[in-house]
Amino acid sequence: MHTVAVIGGSNGGYAAAADFAEQGHAVQWYVRSPDNHAAVLESESVTLAVSPRYEGTRRTAGERTTVSLSTVTTDLAEAVSGADAVVVPLPTTAQQGLFADLVPTLEDDQVVLLCPGNFGSSLLRQSIDELEEPPENVTVAETPTLPYVTRRSDDAESTINLDAVALPIGAYPGEETDRALTVAEQLYESAIPAENALDSALNNSNSCVNAVPTVLNAGAIENDEIQSFNIHRHGIGDGVYNALMALDEERVRIREELGYDEPHFTQDEYYRPEEADGGHFYGRNARKALMSADTFSEDPPSLDDRYVHEDISIATVLLASVGGFLDVETPTIDSIVTIAQALMNEEYSETGRTLEQLGLADLSQAEFEQVLAEGGMP
Repeated sequence: MHTVAVIGGSNGGYAAAADFAEQGHAVQWYVRSPDNHAAVLESESVTLAVSPRYEGTRRTAGERTTVSLSTVTTDLAEAVSGADAVVVPLPTTAQQGLFADLVPTLEDDQVVLLCPGNFGSSLLRQSIDELEEPPENVTVAETPTLPYVTRRSDDAESTINLDAVALPIGAYPGEETDRALTVAEQLYESAIPAENALDSALNNSNSCVNAVPTVLNAGAIENDEIQSFNIHRHGIGDGVYNALMALDEERVRIREELGYDEPHFTQDEYYRPEEADGGHFYGRNARKALMSADTFSEDPPSLDDRYVHEDISIATVLLASVGGFLDVETPTIDSIVTIAQALMNEEYSETGRTLEQLGLADLSQAEFEQVLAEGGMP
């Protein structure tokens, strides 16, 4: 068993802390706000609830288990100290600010796993390497998605609706993926290898399932006369489906240009599994299970939401940037970014996650692929 630092009191943080402790790992959990997490700070325990509608083999539907945690703290260094693995199940919008605080606390031989990453592994690796005395043998890796469909359902409770059945793990650089996978397999039975961190990042599905329907349903989201508009339940007609599949096909072409193998986790596997050949992160019945989940309700009150700030500014802009770098035509991806910029009056193509921002845009494709595999700069 491992000592695992869980970073953040997000929905994913509550699920990770509970899940790891239930497996028998020693969990050191960092939460930032004492007011928002008073119950777990006081009790140093959390309840893992499994949805009554849970579909999967790992858990029992309707089961509830309260587990004790080694530490729950608002001191980041205390949570990280002595951990074998440092798991960061936070929205990627939090990465840049978090890394400034996290990097100085890292210790030799730790594996850091971003869940999800959106190629944040590159940022984190650069931040570590810029330290005057960086810790030795730290591996940085990421997943394309949270390992669970989950929501914090009470002050000290997490409800899991679905578990990932396939969870790609890719490191930056890729030559360290095997080490990251060895640790991840002790935490997630669904862990599978990706070639590197970008391989993992380019399987993030949120540009399709969140960004496209948000942009194309912007009027309904902002209309006060429409009550409880849910883009997943009400905003996916044939036209929106066609648009998100066009974006997804562009995403797959980017992956293929980089030589990444299947699975590509295409969105027909989520929306129309009866017509698809492959599977989805969360299994073939993922959408049906998700739409029936008690605790899952996505009703963004405005466009000022993570579906724009994270899934467009970071995930979709990254796709556009990598596609442009590789000379892969991405008209649908570019259009979603352009329309979002107009809707929000923000220049996401300049402020979002681009290869230019990451210092990788001036490389040749061969040099880029070498850096992804081996690290450093040519």
